Amino acid sequence: MSARHLHLASIPNVRTIGGLAVRGGRVREGAVYRSGSLRDATGDDLRRLAERGVTTFVDLRMPDEIDAGGGPPRLEPFGIRWVSMPLSGMTEAFRQIARPEVNDYVASSLHILDGAVAVVPALFALLSDAPGAVAYGCTLGKDRTGVVSALLLAALGADAGVLCDDYAESACCLARHGEKLAWLAAEKGVAVDELLRRMRADPAVMRGFLARVDGERGGVDICLRDAGVDAPLVERLRARLVVEDPC
Repeated sequence: MSARHLHLASIPNVRTIGGLAVRGGRVREGAVYRSGSLRDATGDDLRRLAERGVTTFVDLRMPDEIDAGGGPPRLEPFGIRWVSMPLSGMTEAFRQIARPEVNDYVASSLHILDGAVAVVPALFALLSDAPGAVAYGCTLGKDRTGVVSALLLAALGADAGVLCDDYAESACCLARHGEKLAWLAAEKGVAVDELLRRMRADPAVMRGFLARVDGERGGVDICLRDAGVDAPLVERLRARLVVEDPC
């Protein structure tokens, strides 16, 4: 498993994107983390996040998901601010698929992208201005978080290979949390072994998503521009998040 994973027992799929290669350098270490839900987070694990410098957690779950999990996590004792930026996940059509495959996840990722245009500009602005590290996440830190991470890395100048590799890293981390996520299997109405299968973050999903974005929407850069992510915001992001390679 990659050294980028934090191995937190009560929070699934927490890892930094620090060190990933982008145009002209690498993502700054200790600045951005991607994550699953904090609904079952223990005080010890929240303290570990705070010790990593995380001062803001952006929750990508929808309000009904947050309510079902007991409401917003109590982060104030750890010096972490909770920010809600709801992003719709699976469509009802996807939920009806008993055994979703790669193409189903690709289509679902395009649906997530449609909602992300309302979230990404505010998230990018927060990332560029936050006083400390920022973590963001959904339920498993795989699908919605995966699309947002792909958009962020693309904005910073990462190539498709980096986006696919980062997406695929969710699989090894989520496998460690399978038994603890039985509640999610029940919520989705699937067997635990099917939930475990769905945690396999096949890089073909990200490859297929990027191919369809290129072919149908003009590419990620066009999507970001149409969402309101302009050149000045990208430059602010890069100034905050990118360590440039020495000349």
